[in-house]
Amino acid sequence: MTAPELAEELPITKSTVTYRLKKMKEDGLIGRKQAGARAVVWWAKVAPELSDEAKKRVEEARDDIEEGNTVPLEEV
Repeated sequence: MTAPELAEELPITKSTVTYRLKKMKEDGLIGRKQAGARAVVWWAKVAPELSDEAKKRVEEARDDIEEGNTVPLEEV
């Protein structure tokens, strides 16, 4: 995503998005690439850690799928 795209989704300005993205890049959390004369794209380098509750739900869903049961998306 670009900084303007992120700013549209978040309740902060483009300049604040850019500042935070630069800080996150310095911390090694995201990558950055020039995609054109004025466009820059950003992406996550690390995935967020799942909570214990989310890990449990993932394991339960995996077990159901392996047993051939279907799992509604809302439960995963």
